[in-house]
Amino acid sequence: MVRMHSSGLTTSLQCYASIAAGAYVGGAARDEGVDLAPIVVELIERAYAPVTLAPDLRVARRSGRAGYTLTLHNPNVLPVTSSSVSLVLPGAGFRYLRGTTTGMTTSEPMRSGATLLWKFNQTVSPRHKVRLHVILRSPRRLGRYRSSAVAQIKTAAGNDLTSRAPAALLRVKRGIRALSLRFAGSAANGMTLRGAATSRLGRRQALPAGARARGTLVFSGRGTRVVLRTGRLRLEQFAAPTRARLALHVVAARGLPHCSIGARGTLIVVDSAALRADGRNSDSLVLTLPPTCGGKRLHRTAVVAVSAN
Repeated sequence: MVRMHSSGLTTSLQCYASIAAGAYVGGAARDEGVDLAPIVVELIERAYAPVTLAPDLRVARRSGRAGYTLTLHNPNVLPVTSSSVSLVLPGAGFRYLRGTTTGMTTSEPMRSGATLLWKFNQTVSPRHKVRLHVILRSPRRLGRYRSSAVAQIKTAAGNDLTSRAPAALLRVKRGIRALSLRFAGSAANGMTLRGAATSRLGRRQALPAGARARGTLVFSGRGTRVVLRTGRLRLEQFAAPTRARLALHVVAARGLPHCSIGARGTLIVVDSAALRADGRNSDSLVLTLPPTCGGKRLHRTAVVAVSAN
């Protein structure tokens, strides 16, 4: 959308931008300029093959790890091809960790100043997207850091485009005060696990950190349903990936007459932000309960959502 100036103009540019962004990925708005053509071309490029960039978590511990996911979208009816993507590091002190590139490529990037560059030949099918994930070492200096990404695109008609992602913000802190986990997994035998837990950590706790977690999980399938209450949480690693161990106890059991209320178990949560070639993550949950309550189950296709402040 392009906002044209006039004496009757009352709508802000931010309003137009929010409408365009809400309509589709890559939607944007600009004010008119002396030359309208380059403004329109830029907006078309952003919309044709939009790129998005997001940190795994919006916060990182100083001298810790921070993961970023770059996503290249193709909302068109014809394929597009990308010859390279680049990530502009979010500030001094950030360092790429070798061997952590996953997703559309696993090759190591070339580095020039604050920019990481991956060159390849990646075709994105119509109505599909591909992702690339990297892990950085965060700096010791606290603050808010801004990063950006760029992809070089060739359309099905052979036209070259440059697609840029909006800036992604990351806050580097001394420590993590609160942690929230939401998880969903399915085991090979059809059993499912759903639930969430939150925990408030000590202000300057070093890892591994322990605290009480409040939440409920439901382990169900094959005519059974076990409700579990979370207890002690042990946070072993934070960000890229996050690893945690949750203590559990049974508060209800349906379809398992020999499962005792109060029976104890554990849940190991591995939030691995690494992407496979198909662009999916490889999170896993390991639930261990007494045999009468379902025994041990590995949920390899789990989705673990982590947030912190």
